[in-house]
Amino acid sequence: MIFTVLLSSALLASCDKDGGSKDIHGQELQLSETDKQQIKQTNTFTAKLFLEATKDLKSSDNAFLSPFGVSTVMAMAYNGAGGDTKEAISKAFNFDQISDEHLNAYYQTLIKGLPLVEPQTELSMGNAIWHNQDIPLKPDFLKVNEQFYNAKAGKLDFTDPKAKDVINDWVKDKTKNKIDKIIDATKQEDLAYLLNAIYFKGMWEQKFDKTNTAKADFHTASGQTVQADFMHKQHTYGMLTMGTTGIQAVEIPYSNKKFSMLLIQPTDAASTDWSTMKLDEFMNALGSEQASFSPVKMDLYLPKFKFSYERKLNGDLTNLGMGIAFQIDANFSNLSDRPSAISEVKHKAFVEVDEEGTEAAAVTSVGMVVTSLPQIPKIRFDHPFIFVVKENKSNLILFIGKINNPLSSETKG
Repeated sequence: MIFTVLLSSALLASCDKDGGSKDIHGQELQLSETDKQQIKQTNTFTAKLFLEATKDLKSSDNAFLSPFGVSTVMAMAYNGAGGDTKEAISKAFNFDQISDEHLNAYYQTLIKGLPLVEPQTELSMGNAIWHNQDIPLKPDFLKVNEQFYNAKAGKLDFTDPKAKDVINDWVKDKTKNKIDKIIDATKQEDLAYLLNAIYFKGMWEQKFDKTNTAKADFHTASGQTVQADFMHKQHTYGMLTMGTTGIQAVEIPYSNKKFSMLLIQPTDAASTDWSTMKLDEFMNALGSEQASFSPVKMDLYLPKFKFSYERKLNGDLTNLGMGIAFQIDANFSNLSDRPSAISEVKHKAFVEVDEEGTEAAAVTSVGMVVTSLPQIPKIRFDHPFIFVVKENKSNLILFIGKINNPLSSETKG
């Protein structure tokens, strides 16, 4: 069974279908104090998962993932967990500082509010649930995920080879074909697929002039030097040097400064020792006086890049403390009456950064299987056998016979 998360898409136009103007300034997120505190927890989890997932990253590889997407889909799954399994997920994803009710409301606020923040930026989030037509999910589980995550539920025959196409078509649509599939095949023991999708496309507030883009040296993590296409702009950007974390950051805003990209490197820009950086502390401090960006006029050089990323997160999440969710004794009793466990958490992502702006998409699939699916025996009468005909009330046998060759049409004794 698989729960899935993705970064997906929907165009937010500045005019409605009738030509009427929408608010070009967007709508500010309406956050409660509980929401604000949980955002810090979500950001801390972002750093925690990123560091865990990239600790074995090869020096020749890139990484890109959406921990927010992962946490959103796991919040959906969390509504089906119980006992030690629920506690483990809670601690791993920093859900332990908030009640279930407030946690669901928190994600509802973000799912509804984030796409409305900036009309000139394409941002959408979508959720869906497909479940095994032969194994019902609990009504309360489906209800809470529809109410707070707008996750519509549908039934599929997971023994049908085409079932995966229904899910993958949804993935392609929500990611504008940036990610073409998340499911390779479905199985009889699959219980459900929960999917979260987010797609982002933002234009820089100050675009880079393409005529200023030129080849220059980029020093790789392995010590090699390669020629990359560097964009260049002289402009005033927000800059932060946080000595306690060993981090230097530059903030590049998108349209109307409602969204931005942070470029992060060690305080000593030439340093290759990233172990001194306290990314979790930096993430947690964002938005505070401690992490206040100051305007600095600079010559900014940024390489263009475009790549995809894929990683299985089972080991990472186990190391973060939720190993029980992958075991046969996992407790998802609030999801289904059938004992089940997570079989696989897989993440796919795509990002492109150029002179115009940024496009990004990511998918997280959390695979769950029924751990005690009733075994359907296969009985073959392909050897000689005896058969009887009887009256059932009295069990009086009326006929008895033996088949040695089912093709023989006549026997003479």
